[in-house]
Formats: sequence, C-alpha cells, structure tokens
Amino acid sequence: MNRHKRSAQAGDTIVEVMVSILIVATILTGAFALSRTSSHNVRSAEERTQALNLLQGQIELLRSAASDPNISHAGFNTPFCMVGSVITPATSASCTQSFYTFKITKGATDSVSDGVTFTAVGTWNGTDGQGKRVQLQYRIPVNG
Repeated sequence: MNRHKRSAQAGDTIVEVMVSILIVATILTGAFALSRTSSHNVRSAEERTQALNLLQGQIELLRSAASDPNISHAGFNTPFCMVGSVITPATSASCTQSFYTFKITKGATDSVSDGVTFTAVGTWNGTDGQGKRVQLQYRIPVNG
C-alpha cells in the first residue's frame, strides 16, 4: 500500500500541467507582441530615414539649380520638385520616387537676411496604411 501512494505523488497533476502551459503561453504571447511592435518601429524608422535621404537629395538639386545662372528660376514660383537639374511641376508623376512623393514650395523673400526659404515635403503611406510626412526647410540667398 505504501508503494502505491509514492507513485501517485511522484507525478504532476493535470492542473499543475495546465497552469504551467498557461504561464508559458502568457510569456510567449508577450514576447511575440513586443517583437511585432519592435519590428514595426524599425520599419517605420527605415521609411522615415529613406524619405529624409531622398528629400535631402531634392534640396541638393534645388541648391545647385538656384546657383546655376543658366536655369530659369520662374519654376520656383509654383510647387515643384527637382528631376535632375530640371524644375518639374509638383503635379508630375516624376515627383514620385519609389512610393514617396515630393513637393517644394517657395516662401516669401526675407528682406532682413536677403534670402528665400524653400519648404520641401515628402509624403508616403506607411506600412501601417497611415499617411506619413517629413519636411525640411532650406534658405537660399537671393544673390547667390
């Protein structure tokens, strides 16, 4: 009779096993949620970085065009983007690279600093389906 009692106490009950499974499942669910959130944040940061890099390229092209006396600056008066050294209306499909769309607008001339501020905006639909936006401003001297 003693022998039978010992073997019954040596194993785990079904309740103990179920509690253990519940604890492991809870931990794994939390780890999965954290991993998914982290992955989404990394992808959003990558998208934003790529948009900023492309927008900085637009600013560099704008800087070159503004300093080139052979390029007409009349295109600066309406929203535009830069395609190489060409000022292109912002409504053009050429203003879209990958899934980013760019638009540069000219602000008023600042009489104090004798310069013009341009605002460059990049927009895209993020991986979460929501519209995203980055914006840079660049001041160009009127005389050069």
